[in-house]
Amino acid sequence: HVYLIVGRLISENEGNLENLVIGLGGGGLLTFIYHHLKDLKMTVVEIDPEIVKVAENYFDVVEDEKRLKVVVDDGLKYLKAENDRPYHSIIFDCDSKDQSLGNNIQQLL
Repeated sequence: HVYLIVGRLISENEGNLENLVIGLGGGGLLTFIYHHLKDLKMTVVEIDPEIVKVAENYFDVVEDEKRLKVVVDDGLKYLKAENDRPYHSIIFDCDSKDQSLGNNIQQLL
């Protein structure tokens, strides 16, 4: 996570583009970004609605209409559907048990 944050910090944000995070988990990365990079607007896509509930109930992840939106959807399908939308950064913080997906990512997009 350190390298994701540093990479985001050293890149310039042209305009007010949104940042996309694929994968929520407990929300540790998201919470850090939200509290320490206050100028960032983020959309987070999580495939499992139960994970969203856990993040909200136990790790204090709270949606904020100005800075943070959580979407329950398949991250790759969401990205494909939003392919014309510009993002300043896209962070993949997700896990897949299907090892073949890493080799075929271009086919999925």
